[in-house]
Amino acid sequence: MWRLIRNLGVGLLLVMQVACVQEPDSQQVELLNQEVVRLYHAGKHPLALETAKQAMAVAEKKLGPEHPNIGTSLNNLAALYIAMGEYQKALPLSARALAISEKLDGLEHSKTGINLNNLAELYHYMGAYENALPLFERSLAIAEKILGPEHPSTGIRLNNLAALYKSMGAYEKALPLYTRALAIAEKAEGLEHPSTGRSLNNLAALYKSMGAYEKALPLYTRALAIAEKAEGPEHPNTGSYLNNLAELYRAMGAYEKALPMYARALAIAEKAQGPEHPRTGASLNNLAALYRATGEYEKALPQYFRSFAIAVSRGDTTPELLAQVAENLCDLHQTSNRPSAIFYCKLAVNTLQTQRHNAKTMDKDLQRALHTKTQDPYLMLNRLLSDSQRYFEAEQVLRAMKADELNEATRAETVASKPLSQTKTEAALALELNELGQTLARQLQEKEQLKNLPDAQNQRDKNQHQVDLTKEKIMTTLASISERLKEVDQEAAQVFSVKDTKSYQLANTLAKEAPQEGNLIVFINADEEKTTVNIVNQDGYHPFSIAVGMQQLAPLIGKMRNAILDKTDAYREPAQQIYQLLFAPIEARPEFKAKTLTLFLNGRLRGLPVAALLDAKGTYFVQKYRFGLYNIVAQDKAADVPQNWRVQAWGNPKAYPEQGLRALPAVDAELQQLVRQQPGKSGILPGKRYLGADFSGPTWRAMLQQSSKVTKAKPQSERSVLHVATHFKLVPGNLGESQLFLGDDSKFTLANLQAMVLDLSDVDLLTLSACHSLSYEKSNSNEFESLGATFQSKGVKAVLGTLWAVQDASTAELMQQFYAARGEQRKMSKAQALQQAQQKMIGSKDWSHPYYWSGFVLMGNWL
Repeated sequence: MWRLIRNLGVGLLLVMQVACVQEPDSQQVELLNQEVVRLYHAGKHPLALETAKQAMAVAEKKLGPEHPNIGTSLNNLAALYIAMGEYQKALPLSARALAISEKLDGLEHSKTGINLNNLAELYHYMGAYENALPLFERSLAIAEKILGPEHPSTGIRLNNLAALYKSMGAYEKALPLYTRALAIAEKAEGLEHPSTGRSLNNLAALYKSMGAYEKALPLYTRALAIAEKAEGPEHPNTGSYLNNLAELYRAMGAYEKALPMYARALAIAEKAQGPEHPRTGASLNNLAALYRATGEYEKALPQYFRSFAIAVSRGDTTPELLAQVAENLCDLHQTSNRPSAIFYCKLAVNTLQTQRHNAKTMDKDLQRALHTKTQDPYLMLNRLLSDSQRYFEAEQVLRAMKADELNEATRAETVASKPLSQTKTEAALALELNELGQTLARQLQEKEQLKNLPDAQNQRDKNQHQVDLTKEKIMTTLASISERLKEVDQEAAQVFSVKDTKSYQLANTLAKEAPQEGNLIVFINADEEKTTVNIVNQDGYHPFSIAVGMQQLAPLIGKMRNAILDKTDAYREPAQQIYQLLFAPIEARPEFKAKTLTLFLNGRLRGLPVAALLDAKGTYFVQKYRFGLYNIVAQDKAADVPQNWRVQAWGNPKAYPEQGLRALPAVDAELQQLVRQQPGKSGILPGKRYLGADFSGPTWRAMLQQSSKVTKAKPQSERSVLHVATHFKLVPGNLGESQLFLGDDSKFTLANLQAMVLDLSDVDLLTLSACHSLSYEKSNSNEFESLGATFQSKGVKAVLGTLWAVQDASTAELMQQFYAARGEQRKMSKAQALQQAQQKMIGSKDWSHPYYWSGFVLMGNWL
């Protein structure tokens, strides 16, 4: 949970390498740049900055706007601003240096690679991951091509790309890059070179994030020893490594070892970078975390406040620090002062909302990693709001978190970019802190400008007084939060009505439309250690917590799923354990009186085959309850009463060996049993079949683009049910490769679907009788809704899909049972029909194992 200080300035050494030139003016600029390098490595950043400014001024005046040394001077000045935390000042300098290099040297020149790396690092520090990634990738490709795969510069680029992956939580992508970078540094630079120390530190930090403390400890220890010997006991890198080693000791519970290291790291940061630098802020945050871990809250709070003041003054340029400190303050207050905790958690989540939104163009794997890494404050805030009976806001938090996880185009624009709602008092506090932060930022910029001016001591004293006064105002505001928010729960109750929540409205509508179903909406949100449950019925909200989290549940889910996929009985033990840990406490609640459940599941719980859970008596969950999944995309249509059904059935039985997809020989019979194309003929539902070559790309697209309007001449939709029986192959993170295999051997991808402007609101049910139509990943389930959610974003009310590659013949049997139970004229709800079909499979001779029936899941409108 606590922030590691990232190692700054990795690319700086390369920036300073310039070619020798003969012109006197160029020689002067080069000498000044060399002095910048010397001062930087001596840890004298303010003097290095002034020298870099001088070099820039000489270069601008005497060399012309596109001289090579202009680019070098721009880079040096930008690098110093980066090292001093002045990212906004560095950004235009670094971008201009890259433009000069691309024009003078070419797109694949080594100098262009350096400039790409430096601009990417700057974007990384600013949290603009989507801007940083392609620059890092280009820079690495140039280094490998021109300098070779084992050159030290290649190692630096590997380190930097890996650091970006780590920041996004994509640890499996970072590990091989960090490992390779360390091997390069040890071979090219030696075992005790600072570059080796940086690589050791970075790899150790990754292992720490992955929970592999025993691997991290010797690496951190080596890195610190190298820095102290090669760079000095007061160098910024020494301080960074001290902080990181202290973080590891804190995580391991060795608090007595961590404290002196934290204190020393903070002293180095304050001396080398100044008391308002982001690295100082991170050191303060981490020291506060240690005090909190030891129960010394009176020592933790002022350190957090100091860190917050630094973070809020640089909120636009270091959003990670602001989000982390706000989250930590939320965590600190959650048991002692819930309104204050909620305020801080909202600040953290709103900061993360912007960061997540800005990453929407990135690879979906990286988006999922970022969402997984940053979900803790969302879950904590949801729990705090629920405990305060502020249900409208609690539901809004879940909508924001869930919407970010959906793999469909509309979600980033409609939800993730919007900040969470605040009460009038909360909004005023947030605005006050933001304005104070902006004031402090301006004063700090002036402080930097005055630092080395001659005859400006009076101005420096006045500026320092203003800085101290603004920091004191921030501290005073933070200290006043508890008092100013003491009536906020009552204020929220007047502004945000429970009756306005989507789930309460849905619970009441379902109770009215289907009273016989006995429906409950159950929100289940599991973090690592605890699960928050909220049961919603006509009476309102009923929140409570269960002392079990994903740390216990995830291994059991994996064990259960693997045994089901292997068709063994080993699933029974974890299925019973999960039931007892998670669902038995829910059943025991007095408000739990239901036949039908609408379940909201977060994270890896969405890959859980709920239907196959077993209670203490060995009864399957689906033998007791019918259920559907609450879906953010389709929630506004979740209570629409279905019409009579007419079906369009689309089938492709072909095999695709090159894709590892076997033939689906039962598809023909499945469609024959389902569709009645002419009155008096066999078939469960009236409609039309499109089998084999008839299931062509043009025909399929034309159907999707048809109008959904129902008129007097056309009182019923011809496609109230779309039944699709073909392979769907999901490639997580790749919309262009995630595709339906059509009968004319063409492909229809998620990218195709997202790009089409469609109105499918007349489709009551889309059945994806296909492999991997909903999908699940071992690490997390953020792709769970994938194809189904994308169709629902186009108007489809409900989706019946599968959690794994289903068996062809058993699927045909289950589908026949499902459609027959529901009937053309709705003999029962979709949820009840699915329950009945699954129960019949359980009682059958050939298909009783959960592999054949428990992977089918209904999303959205279950009526």
